Amino acid sequence: MKACRAGFRKSVGKECLPEEFEAHLRASRKEMLLAVRSLIDAAIERTEEKPKKKTTKIEVE
Repeated sequence: MKACRAGFRKSVGKECLPEEFEAHLRASRKEMLLAVRSLIDAAIERTEEKPKKKTTKIEVE
């Protein structure tokens, strides 16, 4: 991603990119990392779940 952005800056010129663009780019990178974190957290929770107790059927006469 860094190389792509550097190439884009080189071809377009840094002065052509508004500051707001850079701010949005940083925010989107953070959101992507937070999304990945939520996937990892969910996977960890699934591995830590306690097995449910088996129910036993009792026949009543």
